[in-house]
Amino acid sequence: MKNLLTAAIATAALTGTASADLLITKVVDGDFAGGSPKVVELYATADIADISVYGLTLGANGNDFGEAKALESKSLSAGEFVYVIGSSNPDFLTDFDTIWDSIDDSYRFTNSAINMNGDDTLALMKDGAVIDMFGEVGVDGSGKDWEYKDSFASRKNGTVANGTFVAGEWDYAGVAALDKKTAEEVVALVNLGSYEGNAVPEPASLALLGLGGLALIARRRSN
Repeated sequence: MKNLLTAAIATAALTGTASADLLITKVVDGDFAGGSPKVVELYATADIADISVYGLTLGANGNDFGEAKALESKSLSAGEFVYVIGSSNPDFLTDFDTIWDSIDDSYRFTNSAINMNGDDTLALMKDGAVIDMFGEVGVDGSGKDWEYKDSFASRKNGTVANGTFVAGEWDYAGVAALDKKTAEEVVALVNLGSYEGNAVPEPASLALLGLGGLALIARRRSN
């Protein structure tokens, strides 16, 4: 029997989701010891006072999702990324911490919910609703187009969260794309922070757009 979380996913798909101000833009399953680095990149589409209202959950090996683990408290501005790490393996800390030093420590967190193995489904949740998802619900990703074992996947620019997984909205590096790669090569291939969302005009810009539209209407009426 499907659990309540799976039912919530089905409901979200039919009725829409809570405000999707945060979305998954990259998933990484590395080839270093312990499968590190395991990383989920999240992107804010709007200002968020505290991302701890969101949580991540994992559906491993085709099973239903487990309990969502809340993100650590952090405010984000629209257009900012945050990185959730699923392993504190020493290889990650020694080989990647200095290479990814351009990412401020306050934007990197660990979360046990994302100890994925490249064939597992991930969901981002808020207020009991699924905001975004990578992978198919209740499906083992082994052999699927979206499998990311020893590899990674990147959300296509401009696509947005809708509470379901749309395979065509992602680019896939292919299984084993990170095998035998050095830390420097992994960083270059994964290319964190590369997602470009649709810019939301500032209020002042919206006001100018509105005035421009009124002017256009007035011009048409005068002709």
